[in-house]
Parts: sequence; C-alpha cells; structure tokens
Amino acid sequence: MVKKKKLLIVESPNKIKTLKKILGKDYEVKASVGHVIDLPQTKLGVDLKKNYEPQYTYIRGKKKIIQELKKCAESCDEILLGPDPDREGEAISWHLARELGIPEGKPCRVTFNAITTRVVTEALKNVTPIDINKVNAQQGRRILDRLMGYLVSPILWVKLMRGLSAGRVQSVALYFLVKREDEIFIFVPVEFWKIIGHFKSDDKNIIQADMTHFKKKKVKLENSTDVENIIKSIEKATPFVSSINSTIAKRKPPVPFKTSTLQQEAYSRLGFSPRKTMSVAQKLYEGVELGTQGQVALITYMRSDSTRIESEAEDNIKKFISEKYGEEYLAKNQDSRAKKSKSKVKVQDAHEAIRPITIETIPEDISSYLTSDMSKLYDLIWRRTTASFMSETQIRRFTLKITQGEAEFKILSETIEFQGYNKVYNNVSVKENPGVEKLTVNQELSTEKFDKLQNFTQPKPRYSEASLIKELEEKGIGRPSTYASIVGTLYERAYASRFEKRMRPTDLGIIVSRMLDKNFTTIINEDFTAHMEKDLDLIENGKMEWKNVIDEFYQKLNKIIKLAEKEIPRVLIKTDQKCEKCKKEMYLKFAVTGKFLACCGYPRCKNTVALPEDELFLVGVSDFDSDIVKIEDKLEKITQKTVESVDTGQKCEKCGESMVLKNGRYGAFMACSSYPKCKNTKPIPKTLGMKCLKENCEGEIVIRRTRKGKRFYGCSEYPKCDYVSWTKPQIKNNDTEDKKDDKIPDKK
Repeated sequence: MVKKKKLLIVESPNKIKTLKKILGKDYEVKASVGHVIDLPQTKLGVDLKKNYEPQYTYIRGKKKIIQELKKCAESCDEILLGPDPDREGEAISWHLARELGIPEGKPCRVTFNAITTRVVTEALKNVTPIDINKVNAQQGRRILDRLMGYLVSPILWVKLMRGLSAGRVQSVALYFLVKREDEIFIFVPVEFWKIIGHFKSDDKNIIQADMTHFKKKKVKLENSTDVENIIKSIEKATPFVSSINSTIAKRKPPVPFKTSTLQQEAYSRLGFSPRKTMSVAQKLYEGVELGTQGQVALITYMRSDSTRIESEAEDNIKKFISEKYGEEYLAKNQDSRAKKSKSKVKVQDAHEAIRPITIETIPEDISSYLTSDMSKLYDLIWRRTTASFMSETQIRRFTLKITQGEAEFKILSETIEFQGYNKVYNNVSVKENPGVEKLTVNQELSTEKFDKLQNFTQPKPRYSEASLIKELEEKGIGRPSTYASIVGTLYERAYASRFEKRMRPTDLGIIVSRMLDKNFTTIINEDFTAHMEKDLDLIENGKMEWKNVIDEFYQKLNKIIKLAEKEIPRVLIKTDQKCEKCKKEMYLKFAVTGKFLACCGYPRCKNTVALPEDELFLVGVSDFDSDIVKIEDKLEKITQKTVESVDTGQKCEKCGESMVLKNGRYGAFMACSSYPKCKNTKPIPKTLGMKCLKENCEGEIVIRRTRKGKRFYGCSEYPKCDYVSWTKPQIKNNDTEDKKDDKIPDKK
C-alpha cells in the first residue's frame, strides 16, 4: 500500500522551497498566493438586511488555484493550513477549510513564527482548530472598511470629484498631516538671539561657549539691542573658569524590533519606505539561497507588536556576546533596557520580536548571497537584536562654566568612556570639544570675540513616514500589519506627497480631509478609530460579538450619510483669478491629471489653466463655500504665455544668453531664451531671505542641490560668488565672518 502524503498549504510560494527542505518527502507543500476569497469589487458585498452577512466571492484568478489545491488534497490523507500567524492568515485558513471540505472544529491549523526545523517541527506537533475569534476580528475589520469606503466615497464623488475614496483609518492619518500643515501655516516665528563667546587658553586652544545667564538670571535675548548692551557691559572683564563638573551618563540599549520600530528605524537609517521595509523583511522571513546551505529563513515573523524574545534564543545571544565581545559587554539586567510605551494599545504579544533566526549568522558572512536591500535590512535587525542584550554605553561629560563680568557661559564636552552596546549598534553621538578637560577652576582666559546669532523659532516639522507611524501607534490607530498600507494608500490616492523627505498633504488631500472632518467627525476621528481597534481586539479575545461592533459603526454612519446627501452642498472653490477669455471667476478643480483652474462660465467658456502640483493653495482655508482662495497671491504668473516673458536677470552658463521663466508639467523653471539652439534648464532657486555672507557680495542665500540630490546652500550670484555651505547659514552680526563650518559641496 502506497503511503499518502500530508498537504501543507501556506500563503506565499516563496516559502515552499524552505519548507520542503525541512519537511522532506512525506509532505506536499502548496501556496494559496495570499487571499483566495474576498468581498466582491463591484458591489458592497454586505447584506445590511441580514445582520451584515458578508457575500464572499472568488478573487479573480484564484478559482484555478482552489481547483489545483482540491486536486492535490485528494491524494493526501491530511490537510494542514499554515498561512501567516495573524488575523489575515487565520481568515485565509478559514476560507481554505470551507473550500476543501475540512469540518469545522477539526485540528488543521499550524502556525510558526519562524521557518526553521525546530519551530516548524514543533508546530506540526501542535495542530489546532482554526481560531474563529481571530477570523471574526478580521471579518469585522474588512466589513468596517468596506462600509466606510463604499458608502462614504460616493458622497465625495458627487460633492467634489469622481473617483475619490474615504478610508476608515487612512482618513485619520490624513487628518494628522493636514492638521500639522495648518499649524505650520499659522505659525508666527519669534525672534531670539544667542551670544557665543570665543575664549583662548594658555595653550592657545580656542573654546566656544554659549552665554546662558546674565546677572544670575537665565538669559533671554529678544533683539540686537539687548545683545549689544550685554556685550558692552562685559567685554572689558577678564573671563575665567568658574566651575568644572565631570559626570558619567549612561545610555540604555534599545529593545528588539517590533513592526513599527523596524519601519521607523529602516526609514531613518536606510531611507526605506514602510512598504519597502515589509517587502524586504518578507523575503528574509521566507528564506534566501545561501550557497551550499540551500534556502534558509533568516528572520522571525515580521508582523509583531512585542519586544519579547524566547528564552532559548536569548541564551544563544548572550553566549554569542560573551564569546565575541567579552563579559563586560553583556548586560547585567535586561529588564532595565525597556522604556515605558506611550501607546494606547495593549500589546498582544502573540509573536516574539523581529530577530535573526540564529545570531551566529553574521551579516558579513552572508552579504554576498543577498541583494543590497536585503543585506542592509538584515544587518540592521541583527545589530539591533544583539545590542539589546549588551551593556549600557557610558559617556564622560565635562560641563564647564566660564564667568566674564556678570555673564556666565557654558560649554559641554563629551567622550565615550565605554562603548557598550554602541560597539554594535552605533546610535550614540557625542559633542566633543577638545581641550576642555585640560582646563582648571579659576584659570584665566582671554576673550577673542563674541558671535551674535539671530535666530527664529521654528514650527513643528512635517511628519515623516516614520514619525506618522509612531503617531498612529501611540494613538492606538492601526496595527502592525496595516501601518505600511496606511502610508502607501495616502500616496496612491494623491492625498499626500513627498516634500523635502517629509509627508505633506496635497490640495486634494486637504479638501477631502476638511469635508470628512466637517461632516463625518463622529466616526472619523482619532478617539473613535482607536476605540474601534480596541473592539477588534476584544473580538479576537472572544469578549465581544463581531456583528455588534459592525452594527454600532453602521448605525452612526447611516445617520450621517442620510444627512450628508441632503445637506452637504457641491464643493466649489472660488479663487481670486479671473478668466483671461471672458473675465469671469475661475474655480480650483481636480482631475486625475492634477489640479487646474477652470472658468465658471463652462460650457460656454472652456478655458482652463494647469497649476503646479508642488504649490499648496488650500492651507489655512477652512470654508470652501465662502472663502476665496488667493491663487494670485501665490503665483504671480500662471499661464505659459505670461511666464515665458519674465526675464530672471541671470545668464545661461552654456551660451551666455538670458535665462527666462517657463512653466511646465511640474511647475515653473528657468530655461535659456535661445531655445531650441540651447536647451539648458535649471530649477528656480529657493531663497532664504538673507544676504550672502561673503563680504561685498550683493547676492542672496538660496537652496541648491547636487547632482545626486543632496541639498546645500549657495549664493544666487554664482559663479561670480563661490560661497557654499552644507549647513543652513545663520544671520551673524559680526564684522568678520566665521567660515569654520562652511564646506565645499562635491561638484560631482
């Protein structure tokens, strides 16, 4: 009699090779390639009259996969379902079980947090029934999102523009972006000044120290007059070292990665978007060809909200640190490393942290087998995991105070006393001021000069993809499996764009957010969305009925929709621009190709004017029905005809002709007036509103970029003036300029 095989079905076909190597000839391994069944795309797919019963259908192209799985199942004596160990994986397993005829309650579900021989073998010994509570939590999320998208989006179509979409969670994330943009818009900079003293010691070492106190009070300099008066009162006094304090500061090692922190750190260190991070991590989890070793999984499951590491792996990591770096690098108390989380979400702790399968798999040893992105991300995960079990980094801090007259100056010098975890995970920076530690108390110094720096307070920065995910996590919005898709969806719907490496809402995003916030505020706000996430967690834990959660949401939503359909007027965004052809008002409108101005006299007058996408017009506009958007204030010339006639006063570097302004697909730019003979173009430099710091130069400081896109600051009179700096210049009031921080950017 021929022994039948067991069938193991997983989500991704990329896992098959790794699992076959582990399981051997007794198992047939197949993949569902993600979800096989879902709500239909062409209709709501939820029966509102029959207690929100979902109307599932085959995903396009997946019926063939189901047929192949059924055929394979006929020749196997047992079917095991091994999709990913999360809610979505449980829902996929549930759909597969129903299609393959597996009785409800029969043990068929296997989950593994890592694709290794030990973990997979252990999972096969602990086959369980499908967790229907997890399935219901996933069904609840899917139906909530469907109700929101299919019932609210049509209102946006009618009132604003066809094709718009409103997401339950994404709309709250968009609200955060718009709110921050409004804060930046209304922010009023406040002037303040700093005095920096330059002092010389006996060994001719120059020390720069910030003035912190005057007449024993914390110094607060609001204008140049205050600065001049203080300097005048102390400049004849002899400065001396009034105190020196030496202390040891300790930096705790970071905890291992969970999904949100991995996405944040990969963005900050590697420049990876959250979606790219998860894509690369998925490949490391599924397995990579490592030469003679074959296909090997490198990390544990990459969707987790826990920083816990299982005891066996923890012991291996500690042993590795002791042997490679020494006992002094091993942390004495692991519990002291974790910081208290600000998140409102209770950690589920279903999976351990994201870590290497074996700590002995050193990044340098396998880098030749990995792509560049895989190598970088694995290296980051390996170092973070290793560092989390290492000792604290110790920093020696010298705090020195210099007294001159009634003024007190302070300087800090830091050196790393003991590397600790920083030896592996380099994230500790110190402020070094050589020579400070050689000074003694009461030692007299000589005054070289005083720098008078004018500054202005800055608004909160725009969200980066990493900081937005951090905000969502702290507010309890979204879950590890959804963070990347939330950010990605904002870009895909053109509700947000990347601006100077930050996320900025588009005009379309602003108007959609304003409409939703004004008319759907009871269901699209951070508190209600976080409340819904908690309810989904309660469903998963078997403490709440999933259809009750849906009913609570739908009852609120339905009332708002009925009112919105009647009360919300069609959005018309009036501008101060007049039509060139008929002199009527121009309205701001949106299309798939971008935003534009259109004459209100349509269809008699079909005049339109394209607008640059990188310019925002709706920031600070709260009522689109009554406020007039001041387009003219932001764009002096809009049409191609008027823009081309503007001479910039600059000469072409290639042929010497005048450079003129032109308007293209991505907005205004400078081009040579002798086109098409000379096709030289360049972007319009962004000015900082300050004069060039080089003596006798009449130019202004402008923002420029190298060929590789790196920003630097230069003079608008280039090539006549060659002033450049990597760092943003500050307005100085000195007769001579300190060029110490200026560096010449790479011409390449």
